[in-house]
Amino acid sequence: MKKTTKQSTNKPMGDIVFFGAVDRKEGQEDGIITSEYPAWMHDFQIDELREEIEAGNRNLAYQKKHLIFDPETRYRMNEQLEKKEKRLEEILKTRPKLRPKDKDDLANARRELEETIRDSMYTRSEMKLGTANPHEEARRMSEHRLKCPLSPELARSLNLKTIDDGYCNRTQLEKAYKIISRALGEHATTESLRRDRVTVRSRH
Repeated sequence: MKKTTKQSTNKPMGDIVFFGAVDRKEGQEDGIITSEYPAWMHDFQIDELREEIEAGNRNLAYQKKHLIFDPETRYRMNEQLEKKEKRLEEILKTRPKLRPKDKDDLANARRELEETIRDSMYTRSEMKLGTANPHEEARRMSEHRLKCPLSPELARSLNLKTIDDGYCNRTQLEKAYKIISRALGEHATTESLRRDRVTVRSRH
């Protein structure tokens, strides 16, 4: 696979925080990031947490209404409920707060990622006809052969694993694309980036 040499046009955006304390070791703001994706992206877990909190509140209200008093049980339920409410609050507040300029810069970064990812993908027709080599596809996903089009500061904020002067694999670029897309409120499905058929382009 030929390495691309496209230079990044993105300006440093290292002040945007994508991973909060809930995504880091021991819940520390400056701890090592332990999550592949930030917690605010996991809609299912957030919805599940909300439902558990609502169910807990309903249960407590029922006990109060029907005069069911068990101090130990109620204390334990309140404690668990407070922990869940705190967890939900911590997750929601970590969603990036983007200024207008941040949105513009991230939109530009997203477009550059789209181009780099798309150029490294087999087309839909190649996949459908079975002419795509699965071993080559796996290599593109795993080997650090693509020049990261993002600024070093933004790549670090996204916790990308880059090597050798900013080269990384497609999996890392797809991760960046998904996080940025969700931060902007855009669709984050990379499969939609595939071209329909082969065009005149550089094949990585």
